Amino acid sequence: MKIMQIPGVEKAKFKSRPNRFLVELGDGRLAHLHDPGRLRELLVPGRELVVKRVKGKARKTDLDVLAVKSRYWVFVHSGYHPRIAEKLIPGLFGPIKAREVKLGSSRVDFLLEDGRPLEVKGCTLMKDSIALFPDAPTERGTRHVLEIARHRGALLFLVFHPPVRELRPNCEMDPKFCEAMKTAKRRALK
Repeated sequence: MKIMQIPGVEKAKFKSRPNRFLVELGDGRLAHLHDPGRLRELLVPGRELVVKRVKGKARKTDLDVLAVKSRYWVFVHSGYHPRIAEKLIPGLFGPIKAREVKLGSSRVDFLLEDGRPLEVKGCTLMKDSIALFPDAPTERGTRHVLEIARHRGALLFLVFHPPVRELRPNCEMDPKFCEAMKTAKRRALK
């Protein structure tokens, strides 16, 4: 199934990551990295990237990193997650009522027509055909999971790393997130 087409992309090589949101390309240009995860297994010097030229007055760069080539192309631009999810949600959960909804102390991606909140997370880390989330500690992600569980909502994990057999919380990386997922599962089973 084709979910989205992104025109105007080009290939580049990864050189370094000066900070969490900035990538230096092999030719010296700089590109914005919209994924705050560690991505250590993906961002290796010399790896192929797909970048897209973007415009904006408040930007420090005119490029965004979209994907990294590991064994497969792995999509790493979290800004596209809601757009991708919008295509999938109706068939999985039913119609969408609203986007970017305040929920307790958080803001979640969607409110479904039946009143349930839905949060979307992108997963780029894979080990032995198992997708692991998160790849870095995430207080925000933990808060989202607990809010979603409190309101009997849903989480949609977009796994961008084929081929994957299953998705698991990365308990070694973030024990608090892992506990939040266990709490959410217990509440869902009640």
